[in-house]
Amino acid sequence: MKWIGQHIWDFISRFRSDVYIDDDASLNVKTIKSETTINLTLPDVSYVNFLNRSQYFGHIGSDSGSKLTEFVLYESITSPQDTFGIYVLEHGNTKIRTYDAAGTAAHFEIEADGNITLDAEGDIILEAAGNDITMDTDNLHLTSSTQYYPQLILEGTETTTGTGPSIRLKKNGADSVNGEVLGNLQFIGDASNGSEQSFANIVGSIEDVDYGNECGQINIQVAHEGTLRDAFVAAAVKDATSGEANQVNVTIANAVGSTTTVAGDLTVSGGDITLSGTGRIQGVDTVSASTDAANKSYVDGKYMYSYIQIHGRTQNDNTVWNFPDASADGEFNWHEATSHDAWDGADSGVTNDGDNTTAGTTVISLAREIGVMGIVLPYDCTLVGFTGIGRDLTGNNPFKAGLWTSQEFSTYGGNANDTNYTLRAVATASYSGGGGSSYNGICKLEDLTANHTLPAGQILLPSLSESTSSRSYVSMTIVLKVPIITV
Repeated sequence: MKWIGQHIWDFISRFRSDVYIDDDASLNVKTIKSETTINLTLPDVSYVNFLNRSQYFGHIGSDSGSKLTEFVLYESITSPQDTFGIYVLEHGNTKIRTYDAAGTAAHFEIEADGNITLDAEGDIILEAAGNDITMDTDNLHLTSSTQYYPQLILEGTETTTGTGPSIRLKKNGADSVNGEVLGNLQFIGDASNGSEQSFANIVGSIEDVDYGNECGQINIQVAHEGTLRDAFVAAAVKDATSGEANQVNVTIANAVGSTTTVAGDLTVSGGDITLSGTGRIQGVDTVSASTDAANKSYVDGKYMYSYIQIHGRTQNDNTVWNFPDASADGEFNWHEATSHDAWDGADSGVTNDGDNTTAGTTVISLAREIGVMGIVLPYDCTLVGFTGIGRDLTGNNPFKAGLWTSQEFSTYGGNANDTNYTLRAVATASYSGGGGSSYNGICKLEDLTANHTLPAGQILLPSLSESTSSRSYVSMTIVLKVPIITV
């Protein structure tokens, strides 16, 4: 208990000084109070220490020249070693530091009952000597108003030949099941109405979770009419049987109307191309026999057209058929076939008794000297065209061209002098030039009236004839429809 004089002195001291100590005995607290600023003036490399009786728990001080000010708190022990400090350096550079003298257990934790904001005029650098930075949160959201940003850059500076930087999407959940999605990479933008839309997506999932037979699946998707649809699916073959080990099945495109374009070559190592429904390979002329039978049949059903041009002229006896003759003399080596009249009527010994101009039924016998001048058909084909142009030399007489095929092609190598030939087409000269027109000018030879199917091995043999004794010159065109043959 103070006596009355001490109380009087305390009041007088308070009036005489701006700084005083207020003693609250009920709380056992002494408070330094001041009506103005309090300055603590210390020499260089001096500190204000904080003690709890004999135990240090902190200090404030500065170095020589006042280029460093530090505020340090530490364990309440006689000889402090483990500390937490705030150090203010030149230009306001500030460091927060924890220190464990016995090891590396001086952990640092910020616990806020609210948000934590890091607002830097420069960059923010995180350095983790332990090699891990862990965040426990639902979203890591980076925003930028700069074009081409924000960017997520993973930079590795090691120089080995192993794998480089990696992005791992790890779903660490217990009891995974087949079909479980493990991660997504989504590409999201705004639709025209401002709503958020996922335009593309990459999905990784479990195809088979069984230990020892783990299989995965990857889906690359794009949006169509607002719905994500698979454009590329790669899945390992689960429950693989013998011969299926290491196999991965791939599906490209979505819906049968989709188009897949290969800019370069396409190599099929397995050897098979399977077409579903009415699908076919377009723009090819041959398909390997190992290709799907339906596709091979489709190609085999296609045709090309072959054009053969033959020039010839008649001899003096022009009413009979004239043929190219290996033994004949003359510029064109054409010679008449005796008794095979093309204009005036029947001939003795001829299978079709008539004018020898009925396509499909007229059959005549020709010597081998004429037969060897024919054209051999290497494949089954169809005669679809026989036409030409020609002129009469001096007599203004009509003329015609014929096309014959052998029936006895199977007797190649025989010793017979003669072979039967069937007339397949007849083209007769015509003109339509008005007054003054004649067969002396260039005339058209009218085409055949019906197609004819011709088997492989037959001989095509052209012929010419004129109505009276004169001479005609003709250029004939034979058109064959030939199937495309696969090998």
